[in-house]
Amino acid sequence: RSSAMPNNNSKIEEKGEFILPEKNDTYKHIIAYLIHTRGINKNIVYNCIYNKTLYEDKNRNCVFVGYDKEGIPKYAGLRGTNTNRVFKGEVENSNKAFSFNISSTTNRLFVFESPIEIMSYLTLKKQAGDIEFNHHMLSLGCLAPVALNNYLEVNPNIEEINLCLNNDKWGIKAAKEIKENLK
Repeated sequence: RSSAMPNNNSKIEEKGEFILPEKNDTYKHIIAYLIHTRGINKNIVYNCIYNKTLYEDKNRNCVFVGYDKEGIPKYAGLRGTNTNRVFKGEVENSNKAFSFNISSTTNRLFVFESPIEIMSYLTLKKQAGDIEFNHHMLSLGCLAPVALNNYLEVNPNIEEINLCLNNDKWGIKAAKEIKENLK
């Protein structure tokens, strides 16, 4: 494929085809990891599986899927289920603009760094008795703002954004940058 040449002479390469990892014939490893190891509410896990935003691949990883507005998978984040070896990654040619999310019809958006942080937050809300929590939830797939920018473009009804990023130097810096860019 050809590449465009911007003024700074660096190549912008087109991405290849995005292909989701092959599904495993079971969900037992991701269920054990998310529910028993991470303590995530089982209904939240099962809802993600039912909505096809979560499945287990042949390597026993959690696969968190993001879709475009036509319902076509465009992004997949990976999280290993082996507690002795941490593995995090993304499927080749994933488009972060379509990161894992839970959509809603409200005008409030809660932004997190990862899908597991979304699921953990929802678990805490359930434990606190807030079973009606139904706002938009978005994972940035780390801290890149491209997912947020795209989500706001696709959901113009959002009027309030709650940044739920990690309280470390990277999360604090990203929150300040996002706030400045959205003024």
